[in-house]
Amino acid sequence: MKLYIFTEGGKNIGFGHLARCISIYQAAETFKLDPLLITYPNHAVENLLSGLNYKIVNWTKEPDKFIKIIENKIIFIDSYLAPKEIYNLFSEKSKISAYFDDYLRINYPKGVIINAANNAEELSYPQKNMYQYLLGSSYIPLRKCFWKVPKKTTNKLISNILITLGGSVKMELLINILKKIDLFFPEVTKNVILGIDNKNEGKNYLGLNNCNFVFQPSLLRLKKLMLKSDIAISSGGQTLNELAICGLPTISICLDKNQRINIEGWLQKQFIEYAGNIYSKDLYTNIVNKIIYLQDKDVRILKSENGQKSVDGRGALRIINNIIKWS
Repeated sequence: MKLYIFTEGGKNIGFGHLARCISIYQAAETFKLDPLLITYPNHAVENLLSGLNYKIVNWTKEPDKFIKIIENKIIFIDSYLAPKEIYNLFSEKSKISAYFDDYLRINYPKGVIINAANNAEELSYPQKNMYQYLLGSSYIPLRKCFWKVPKKTTNKLISNILITLGGSVKMELLINILKKIDLFFPEVTKNVILGIDNKNEGKNYLGLNNCNFVFQPSLLRLKKLMLKSDIAISSGGQTLNELAICGLPTISICLDKNQRINIEGWLQKQFIEYAGNIYSKDLYTNIVNKIIYLQDKDVRILKSENGQKSVDGRGALRIINNIIKWS
């Protein structure tokens, strides 16, 4: 059975949508479906799509290209940019439509609404017969690399901090965070993940103590960094879910309103510490204070356990299994 996945990702957009759609693609293959991933025309994402069947097309501007081929097929849409009219059109033509939602973005047409935030069941989704819901952390979609993860080992001291704020984060924010950490914890190794927008900028800040800039690491290398680090500083998107399954205690920063619900859910699970949003006047001081708090090994052990028991890596498989049953 053919399955079509429509999403976006890349420079100025980030990679969260793409990451969870890749997880859906991989889960679909596990169930012997035939997925095709369609994403916005940004060739910077192609290294992430290696080995996948994909097309780079601006599907929101050229929806007519897909009207016939999605007839009586399964489709997924994961977008902050697509207008409601596209959802309506695709829903009318497909056999079953599934939509990722993070903050009740629009009034969706008939289909399956997926929100994998820990507190998604508490949101005010309309209770109508036209909808099926997959809500909560049981449906957190993670890429195949994260389906199986060992139990986190907690070191006595914090010696490695992983900083991952997304592929399109402004370098000014990143450097201000690094300078503040460097002032109070110069001996701690800081591994900083850089994305498409910051490819050439890390070399301008080599004067910082024990700071390594890692440009677009492979998924396996990223997983290894998560497992060896003692704490992380992260935005509130899809990466937060990957950090949770790796059991890496995290200080989270809200970069956009669409991350708020996910952050609130992980706060309820007592996995993360929250430093504020990018406009918080005390953001950098809060980060330092949170690092000091997390120096307590027992606190980090508890947070690690809270993260790993809240997500098991099988969310994408559960989503596809339900979609098949309903189709």
